[in-house]
Amino acid sequence: MIQKKMLMLLQKKMLVLLLCAVMAMAAVVSMYIFISEQFASAQENGPEEGQQEVMDTPGSVESYWVDYSIKGEAPAEVSGMPDPLSESREQGEAVEIAPAPWTASTTNAAEQQGTWSFDGWVIEDENIHVVMNVFVMPDRDVTIMGSWTFALGPVIDLSDTASEPEQTATPELTPTPIPKPIATPEPNPSPIPEPDEIPGPNLPPTPEPDASAMPEPTETFDLTDLADVDQDEIEQILPPKDTKDYQIEAAAKKKEESLTSREVKASDKAIMAFWEKALPILNEKVPAFKNINTPSSNSWRGASLGKRDVMVKSWIFKTSTMIEVALCSTDKEYNKNNYQGLLRFRDELDKAFNGKLIWEEKMDQKYSSIYLAGPEENYGWSNEDHWSQIIEYLVDGINRIDKEFKPLMKKI
Repeated sequence: MIQKKMLMLLQKKMLVLLLCAVMAMAAVVSMYIFISEQFASAQENGPEEGQQEVMDTPGSVESYWVDYSIKGEAPAEVSGMPDPLSESREQGEAVEIAPAPWTASTTNAAEQQGTWSFDGWVIEDENIHVVMNVFVMPDRDVTIMGSWTFALGPVIDLSDTASEPEQTATPELTPTPIPKPIATPEPNPSPIPEPDEIPGPNLPPTPEPDASAMPEPTETFDLTDLADVDQDEIEQILPPKDTKDYQIEAAAKKKEESLTSREVKASDKAIMAFWEKALPILNEKVPAFKNINTPSSNSWRGASLGKRDVMVKSWIFKTSTMIEVALCSTDKEYNKNNYQGLLRFRDELDKAFNGKLIWEEKMDQKYSSIYLAGPEENYGWSNEDHWSQIIEYLVDGINRIDKEFKPLMKKI
C-alpha cells in the first residue's frame, strides 16, 4: 500500500517537471519568434529615427575657400568672370576651373589703343595638380590667379587700306626711276589752205617739213607694256609717294622693338634669378608664403590676407622694391568698402608701421592699395649686391602686414 502511494507521488512529480519543461520550451520558442519578427521589421523599415540622425550627420570633412582673383591691369569691362568669385568646397572634392573671361575693350587705363588678351587661370601652389582643368580640393584655401596682357597697336582703317591697290594700279611716272619721255613733235594737224582759197595776194605754197631737220624721236614708254608685269614688280619700279620716309620710320621702329625685346629678356632673367634666391627664404620664414615656391619672371609674388580678393604682394622692380596690400577684386564697390573699412584703423596701422604706409584709394580706378615703403633707391633686381637686404625687408614687412592686417580684415 505504501509503495503504491510513493509510486503515485513520483508520477505526479514527473508530470510537474514535464509540464515545467514544456512551459520553458514554449517561452524560448515565443522569445525566438518575437526576436525574429523585430529583426525582420527593422530590415524593412530601416534604422530608428535617432540612428538615422547620427548617420546623416557629416563627419570630419572640412570646407575651404576657392578664390578667383585678377593680378595687374585689366580691361574696364570684362564678361564671363566666375560668379561668385569665391565659393566653399569640401576637402577632396573635384573642382573644375572656370572658363576664361573675354572683353571687347580696346583701350587701357591710359586711353591707349590696343588689344586685350587673357593669359589664363593659374594656381601657383605647385602641390596642386591640375588635370583636364580639374583639381582635387586640398586641406587649405586655394587662390586661382588670372592676368591680362595689353598689346599696343594702331587702329586700322579698312577703308584706307582698301583704296591702296587702286592707287598703285595706275602709278604715275616719276623722274627718278624712269626718264621722262620726250614727246615727238608732230606736224600741225590743221589743214593748210590752198593759195587760191586765201583772199588777197597769192601766197607761195607752204613748204613740206624737212625730215632730216626733225629731231630724232626718243623711245617712248607705253603703259600698256605693264599689263603683263606683276604688281610687286610695278611697286619696285614705281615706289609710292613717301616710301623712303616710310622705310626709315619702319627701320627705326624695328630697331626700337629689338632693343626693347632684349631689355625685356634681360629683366626676365634677372627677376627669375631673384625669386629663385628669395622664395626658399620666404617659404621658411614667412608663413603666408609657405606654398609660394615657384620662381617666375613676374615682378610680384603674393598670398591671401584671409579675405576674398585681398592679398599681400611683394614687388621687385629694376631699382626699387615694395610690399602692397592689394584690394584686387573686379568689383570696384567691394574694393572701396574694404578700403574704407581699413581707414577706420588707419591711426593704429600707421603707428604700427612707423608712418611708412602709403594709402592710395585710386578713386578713378577699380582697385585700391596700401603700400609699405621699401628700402632706399637702387634696391631692385638690377643690383644683385642688395638682394640679401631686399629679402630681409620682404620677410619682415610681409610678416608684419600679415600680423596687423589679417585680424582687421575679419572685422570689416
